[in-house]
Amino acid sequence: MRVGVLGGTFDPIHIGHLRLAIEAMEQLHLKEVVLEVTRVSPFKVSERITDPEIRYAMVVEAVRDVPGLLPGRTDFNLPSPSYTIETLRIYFEKGLETTLLMGSDTLAGFMKWKEPEKILEISRLGVVERLNYPCEEVLASLPDWVREKVDSFEMPHLEVSSTLIRKKISQGLSVTHLVPQSVVKIIEEHRLYKE
Repeated sequence: MRVGVLGGTFDPIHIGHLRLAIEAMEQLHLKEVVLEVTRVSPFKVSERITDPEIRYAMVVEAVRDVPGLLPGRTDFNLPSPSYTIETLRIYFEKGLETTLLMGSDTLAGFMKWKEPEKILEISRLGVVERLNYPCEEVLASLPDWVREKVDSFEMPHLEVSSTLIRKKISQGLSVTHLVPQSVVKIIEEHRLYKE
């Protein structure tokens, strides 16, 4: 059984994350996609990030009524900061085949990740093209052993990011239609992103 794994800080989760997961599931024929909440990203150690339990609760709400999408918290049981290889190993040990989902912008920096060779021994990569990072160019810059493990898929470009949403909320602007309403409720309850 092949499952998609979409890791992220999800601070907050938004429609772009959900669309990416759904398109990957449909186009790459994945049984399901797990949105794995990163407790502390190695790339964001110095940033101020919302409590992991609150971010996980937002993901739970966001995927509640979306068939095939599941919330994940594998990272919460790993030493911090944890790395993708450690999360994927847990899936591998359960006998699951994985496709790690990412944008072409992330793929461009993949060789700087911890143990990229080991990641590709136990997983494939599902890659969607991002603005200013044409898949063809990014793939051409990578070694053959990476390219042969990449499956591309497409999704409509959405002008949305967690940074944009946090900024809008801090300015008192509406994020309706960018974030599921159940997630907006959690944001309001915890008074997130107000500063």
